[in-house]
Parts: sequence; structure tokens; C-alpha cells
Amino acid sequence: MNPAPKIPSWFSERYLRDRLCLAPDALTHRELLKLARDLGAAALDWDWLWVEDSLFVLCDPETGVIIRASEEALEIAPYRATGTGPFLPLFSPSTVIAWADVPAHRETAMALINSAIGSAKRERRRTFKQCDFCKTRLPPERIRRLHRLNACASCAAREFGVAS
Repeated sequence: MNPAPKIPSWFSERYLRDRLCLAPDALTHRELLKLARDLGAAALDWDWLWVEDSLFVLCDPETGVIIRASEEALEIAPYRATGTGPFLPLFSPSTVIAWADVPAHRETAMALINSAIGSAKRERRRTFKQCDFCKTRLPPERIRRLHRLNACASCAAREFGVAS
């Protein structure tokens, strides 16, 4: 039986967050787990078990990426929200990098990880929709479909009297 691959000593949640310029208020593992439990995640369309066996999770709706580190691999997924707020992320990794495949050299490893995160961000941005009134591009969970038109919260309130 092969021993579990060793995670590089330089690799940490803080290093990754700083290096990739993730928002300082990106949700962490503990916050996601608390949010899931508070909302009764078992009743939601969200598989929250991926949080529990994680070394850490960074979930950043602002940049549109979820990064999960487990003992086996680093998993990167575009951010996708469930239904209507409060939004819980769906986790469907687009890239899985086994620790055994992470280069030992820090800069080479970060180039590989940056590439995967860039792909996840681009995938997330492709889901954005434009408000038909103010022309702002927003994530799909922030756009309402009203009378065959896309409207952000402020335009929905102004044009249709819809409360946020």
C-alpha cells in the first residue's frame, strides 16, 4: 500500500489566498460548514460533505472560484450558487490535481494552480447575465427574470416595484 502523498510544506490556505488575490472576505471552511448546518443543508440541493473531509476550502463568489484541499488532491471549481439567497455554493470541480502531481518547485506548482483557477474564473464569468435596463453584467443568482426581461435587484424594484 502506497503512503498518502505529502502536501508541500509551503502550501496553505493563507498562502493560496494571498497569492491568488482572493477577496479577503472569501468564505472559509468553517464558515461554509456553519452556514450549511445553520440552513439545514441536508434539505438543500447541496452536497456539503465535501467540506467536512477538507483540509480547507476557500469559496470566493467575488472571483468566482472554489478551492478545496483534501488529503488526496487540490480541487478547483467555478462558483455556482443554489436557488435564491442565502446562496450556498454547488461544488463540481472542473480541475482535480493530485498532490503527487503537484510539482515540488513552488513557482511551477503555482503556475499550474493559477491556470486551473483562471479556467474556473472564465467558466464562472460565462454564466453572467446582463440586466436589460442598466446593462450591468451580474452573476445569474443576482438577476431576476421578469416579463421576459433580465433585471438586477435595483432595476426590478424601479421598473416593476419588486422588493429585493
